Amino acid sequence: MTSIRTFRALYRAAAILALVGAAAACSGRDDGPQGRIYPIITRIGYGYMDSTGNVVTEPRFDDAGYDFVDGLAMIVSGQLNGLIDSTGTVILEPNQSEAIIPGRSFRDGLAKAYTDSGTGFIDRYGEWKIPATLINSYGFYDGTAPACGEGRKWGYIDTGGSVVIPFQFDDAGFMRDGLAGASLGRQWGGINSSGEWLFEPTHRYVAYFSDHLLRFMDDLKWGLIDTLGNIVIPATYQRLNDHEHGFARTTLGNRWGIITAEGETVIEPTFMDAFITPSAGLWLRDGELGWGVSDADGEWMIPPRFEHIVRSPEAPIIVRDGDEWGLVSDGGRIVLEPRMAFIKGFTEGVAAFTPDGHAWGFLDTAGTVIIEPQYDGAGPFFEGLAWFNIGGRPTDAGGTDGGSWGYVDKTGAVVIEPRELDRAQYFTSGMAPVKKFGLWGIIDRQGNYIADPFFDHIEIKGDLAKIIDFKTWGPYFGYMNRRGEFVWHPQRGQRYGLGTSEAGTTR
Repeated sequence: MTSIRTFRALYRAAAILALVGAAAACSGRDDGPQGRIYPIITRIGYGYMDSTGNVVTEPRFDDAGYDFVDGLAMIVSGQLNGLIDSTGTVILEPNQSEAIIPGRSFRDGLAKAYTDSGTGFIDRYGEWKIPATLINSYGFYDGTAPACGEGRKWGYIDTGGSVVIPFQFDDAGFMRDGLAGASLGRQWGGINSSGEWLFEPTHRYVAYFSDHLLRFMDDLKWGLIDTLGNIVIPATYQRLNDHEHGFARTTLGNRWGIITAEGETVIEPTFMDAFITPSAGLWLRDGELGWGVSDADGEWMIPPRFEHIVRSPEAPIIVRDGDEWGLVSDGGRIVLEPRMAFIKGFTEGVAAFTPDGHAWGFLDTAGTVIIEPQYDGAGPFFEGLAWFNIGGRPTDAGGTDGGSWGYVDKTGAVVIEPRELDRAQYFTSGMAPVKKFGLWGIIDRQGNYIADPFFDHIEIKGDLAKIIDFKTWGPYFGYMNRRGEFVWHPQRGQRYGLGTSEAGTTR
């Protein structure tokens, strides 16, 4: 019988895997665990195995990250965090009070870490590059880090640990383009890369904004000040964000506007929302009219008209005008006038669409139809294939259940003939989970079953499929390879450390 503690451990594991996985996604880098190592859960804790099922890190952790970023993942024991590399070597034992998340905690190749003696920095091999003798630090940016040391004062250190600005401030922010905010007492001013005051500390807070301006706060409102201490924009905004693509968003009375990196107002703060695209398109939402796009001079390229938008980093923005959907480039060029009943998100440069809410086809990022609408449902392209459905039922969540499911390539050729299923998913590492009679199996790119539908849940993880089954083994998971063989059987996780470590029989 499965204990409540085991259930909680599984849910806790899901949380950390989601956290580390989010970090990997945001960073755009993920070099594991394909063909490398995979977390396992046993009665004595979490460990790691290789793709053949050999245990490479003995189970002893409370949680173990799945996604490796730059060859590292997070491990947890109790409330403490550490790091493991993609070979299964623990490079930092779980002894840190704060999480060290690969891709987020490392800047300039160093991450803040703690010992009983204080704060220091480690590299990606777990080696202490800066001894833990500091009181605190906010981490590195552009080769320097604000740090608290002698006399509980703040200064700046370089990546070698040398003090480049003496400990003399009561607090200090990140140094960027040779500018930073620092404080004496409760007042902040601006400093240069030599630690000299650009203007005296007379403000509630000061921080970098651009290569010749700093943000400052007085009376809980933000403004801009130059390096001579001249006020460029008085402290009037409730929010003044970092600049991006030459512009920055501001708020005044819960309304959004946009200024340039030089502090010039382009869009008065009168809109309900705003964002800035890499092409410097200024997207603005009018409460009554919807979203529109302005140019860098504040002139409308597309007046507000879109009720809803869906952003994508590498594709046109999907827009809805009334009940019809279309495509607009991030710079504000109409790619496809809204005339479709729905357009799904782009993957591999292709999106499923329906012109009438019934028949589905596919179009590319130029708005060109590459596969004519002919299916009752269609999914995203991954590894050159997308699922399609005939005769299925739409669900309240926007999906499809039942009917016949097949796979098509970008030329419209049917690669896997339709078969009756409850549901099908996209391909990853040459495998796709499919559901029949309420249970999940796996097919290969030829449509052959790797595993018959038998399991409660399947996720493709790297080169293996993670199998979860509640009805037979309890809430434990195993791993299956592309030949349908268990390399780590769910029963093995239950038996590990209890006098046997055999993999158990495969189904």
